[in-house]
Amino acid sequence: DGDGDDGDRAVAGTAQQDADTHQTLQWQLFSLDDYELIAVDQLAHALKSVVLSLAVLHGALRPHEALDASRVEEHYQMQRWGRTEGVGGADLDEADLLMRVASAAAIVRASRTA
Repeated sequence: DGDGDDGDRAVAGTAQQDADTHQTLQWQLFSLDDYELIAVDQLAHALKSVVLSLAVLHGALRPHEALDASRVEEHYQMQRWGRTEGVGGADLDEADLLMRVASAAAIVRASRTA
């Protein structure tokens, strides 16, 4: 629209969320301790989703389930077009991401038992 105010626009290809959703998410994040925030940061980086990160944090999803959910589009593309092998290959990439997700979940479990 050319007004220069991009603050309320979603990134291309993402859906905007209403104010109640933002408030709920903010409340969830403010209620976390330091270890949980570190874990959510690591999970969100690997999963590309704060919602999936919180699901792992609260035990609603296991790490491999969250990783599978985060990669639905990628898996669809691989089924349709086949795997493309890069430097390390898709299998190594997926193993690395699973390790990151599982280790962040382990941080939370350890902090809760300490």
